[in-house]
Amino acid sequence: MSSIKQVAGRRPKKVYDGGRHCAYPGCTTLISRYNKNEYCWRHFQPRPEPARVPVPPPKA
Repeated sequence: MSSIKQVAGRRPKKVYDGGRHCAYPGCTTLISRYNKNEYCWRHFQPRPEPARVPVPPPKA
């Protein structure tokens, strides 16, 4: 069992290796243990996801 206690039905945050630096060449930004990305916020490029177009309700 983890040393982190569950509080009010919540599960503990996922933690990644500490001491990681941004993977962008020349960037020395230290990445947070809670950031799953390999790049810092300045160099992170999110992948575009398909747009979700809402379907209009059927007309009566």
